[in-house]
Amino acid sequence: MDNFNLKKYLAEGKLLKEEKRSIVDYDNRDGRTTELFLDNGDSVEVDVIELYNEIRKNNEDLAEGKLTQIKEFVSKDLDDRNQPLYDELVAGSGKSDTMEGEMLRAINRIVYRYYNDGDEYTTGYGTETVGPAHSFLVNANTGVRSAMNMIFKNGTNYEETIEDALEHILSHIEAKQGKYTKNTAGDMFDYDAEFEDDTYEEDDYDDYYDDEDDY
Repeated sequence: MDNFNLKKYLAEGKLLKEEKRSIVDYDNRDGRTTELFLDNGDSVEVDVIELYNEIRKNNEDLAEGKLTQIKEFVSKDLDDRNQPLYDELVAGSGKSDTMEGEMLRAINRIVYRYYNDGDEYTTGYGTETVGPAHSFLVNANTGVRSAMNMIFKNGTNYEETIEDALEHILSHIEAKQGKYTKNTAGDMFDYDAEFEDDTYEEDDYDDYYDDEDDY
């Protein structure tokens, strides 16, 4: 397809999570192409290096909060409390200036990526997309670290757990009454995920392309 626009395709969120997992962590991509299957039934062959780089850029855009809107995923009450604080405290790009802003940035990313993409910080591709955000909440000295550890450790239902975490963070920030704390914990993306993605190994990627040679 000569008129295929890879950037537009990725921006529309049409790339399957399985396709992301098979490419985004692979570091030996020289001379490789892969086939994407489009929702209209067509398929297109794309350069894996270009695809990899575009996925990385797309993830960076998400990391900067450009696509973080959770109002369609949470109750009206939570959104009415969350959105004004998010707009006030979360930076347009990069880390927030306050602890409160960075913890809000982290939990919003966790909620958004779960409902929009199915990503969970404990497994698969989610260890990369939201693992650092979860790690920030349970490790950084933000004032809610103990509570976050308890919520995430004791939660038995993922949806309820992340919404409980959001509720607690909002209550903590509201109690500050505008007297916020300077961010000394850094950027959430500088934190290593607590869990590893063991769903896709490099050998599996090589086997996939070896199998393609048989067709």
